[in-house]
Amino acid sequence: MTSIPFEVVLEIISRLELSDILRIRRTCKFLQEATIAKPIWTNLFWECERESFGALSLEKPFEIYTSDEIERVVLSWKTMQIGWRTNDGVPSRRRTILMDKEWFNNRSWPLKAFRHLYLVPGGRWLLGFRPDGEVFYYDLESPDYEKKRILVPAYTKDSLRNDVTISVDISERLPIQSFRVAQSVREHSTAGGTKYWGIKVWEVFFVFEGKKVTALVATCLKTIPVDPACDDSMFSISLRNEHLAIAVRYLYPTHGNVTCLQYVYILEWSDVVDGSLDYNRRVLYADEAQEIQEIHLLPNDKIFALAPPFASVYNFSSLQHTNSTPELRPDHSNLTPPSTCQLHSFSWSIKASIPYVSQHCVHVLYTMSSKTLHAITIPDNLGGGAHVSTSQLVAKPLLPLPRHEIAKDWPAPYNLGIRRGVLYNTDYDTASAMLILLEYDPQQDFTPDYVPVVKTFPCGRVKVGDPDDPILACSGPILNILLDEGSGRVVVPYSGRFEVLDFALFHKYRSTS
Repeated sequence: MTSIPFEVVLEIISRLELSDILRIRRTCKFLQEATIAKPIWTNLFWECERESFGALSLEKPFEIYTSDEIERVVLSWKTMQIGWRTNDGVPSRRRTILMDKEWFNNRSWPLKAFRHLYLVPGGRWLLGFRPDGEVFYYDLESPDYEKKRILVPAYTKDSLRNDVTISVDISERLPIQSFRVAQSVREHSTAGGTKYWGIKVWEVFFVFEGKKVTALVATCLKTIPVDPACDDSMFSISLRNEHLAIAVRYLYPTHGNVTCLQYVYILEWSDVVDGSLDYNRRVLYADEAQEIQEIHLLPNDKIFALAPPFASVYNFSSLQHTNSTPELRPDHSNLTPPSTCQLHSFSWSIKASIPYVSQHCVHVLYTMSSKTLHAITIPDNLGGGAHVSTSQLVAKPLLPLPRHEIAKDWPAPYNLGIRRGVLYNTDYDTASAMLILLEYDPQQDFTPDYVPVVKTFPCGRVKVGDPDDPILACSGPILNILLDEGSGRVVVPYSGRFEVLDFALFHKYRSTS
């Protein structure tokens, strides 16, 4: 073998399965050197990317990745598929991040620490959003992964009364290199009413030291005020490319009663003058009988709206522009016609994933009280041109689900991926959390005999700070779980801590490969 030209050896090895390449690595120094060559792992990476479109992530140009870095991505993905299915009851690696002591006192609600969490694709960066506007993050690949770092300093008063809503716009193409976050913070005054309500659009960049990414940095691109007359009980935002969509609701008194008026504003956020409410917008008139809980901008000038028990898709390409708030009066003749599907006639406790862009369509996964995982497929040509299609969307069942819990007051957009999902159930007698690991294909038919993997780990009681601090009681996650499919990493947020779980066997067996 050593007499064969090295290029020929690489060509031979590139045609082998991953397991065979790892075995060859242990035979001799010559073949070990061949198996760490970058072309070998480049071929394997693009093979994995084709198998799992949208699951893998890169945070810098591919050409500056080292062979070892590409190998790590490939091994994480390949061994995650094995570790996800094992029934040994434990992940391959488990780490705990305790929250800072100053976030808590004897009487404060644990959610004072954060309102939302986001796990950046790739599983390395965990972002948290506090009620005072602060954005913090953890580098889960760093030796000091427990260190909290400030991405955006606080810019309002820290209060449990504040409302925070976020939307992340991240490219479906590789590499990512940067992404945008729309962050809405509503600060309530002590006397009632709204003291501040605005949406900031942040550009988050990866910081390089040489060819290595070492940190994150954020730049504020725009500050957009929200009409303080809006009712904040139903408020959602969505950011995608040049568009920002804002779902708002106004309470309109009529004959001693109160009528809810719902609108969705679509604006090109970069054209807004900072601090001005007179921004140019397109207005979508929604039926007040269906309370919109979430909106998501889709490709081709469409919006997905979740309004249990219905899901709707609107085409806003033909809507006229205006620079003023609509006149607040009921007018059913102005309702914007959507394409709709009824999710369930009696279910209002519906939790939906973020939309996943696939070939010629978009998929949305959701769960509901019928204990079944469903998928909505939105074809690219739905509502094409200047008119909205009258055809119905189709919601079909994917998997039966075992008993599970949901953090009911919070959205669950990141625990259901395009092909894998994670749910949980808490056993208070044994102080353990049972993770329910799912696998599915949105394009396949219902499989009633599917049995999910259930893994258990103790949730226990954890002290925060010195021994004199009160012990936080065992309970289930206070927000819904975060999943990164590409790395097989799961983050479970508890009161006072984050549990970081890795299901890729790469973390357990790397030294032997």
